[in-house]
Amino acid sequence: MNQQYELLAVIDPDMDEATVTSSVEKAISELKITQGKKDVWGLRTLAYPINSKNRGRYILYELSTSEGASIQELNRELLIIDGVIRFNLVKQAKKGKGGK
Repeated sequence: MNQQYELLAVIDPDMDEATVTSSVEKAISELKITQGKKDVWGLRTLAYPINSKNRGRYILYELSTSEGASIQELNRELLIIDGVIRFNLVKQAKKGKGGK
């Protein structure tokens, strides 16, 4: 059974967005994680400076995989990818009988 995840990545605004997102998407596909919807939120002000940056480009990915080890490896890869200044990778709660 596939588990659903959400990845919110904050990209360095001084780097080429296409290059960084292609690196993220390459890591996702190489780990055999299914990428669903991709929602680009654009350039936003950060709540606090990160690496002397006050703004970042936000991108939300919906992911799906049956292997937890793939998610752990993606977490490691995201730490290495140059241009990803922060990310949050969370498992989605299973829908209950009420459908919420």
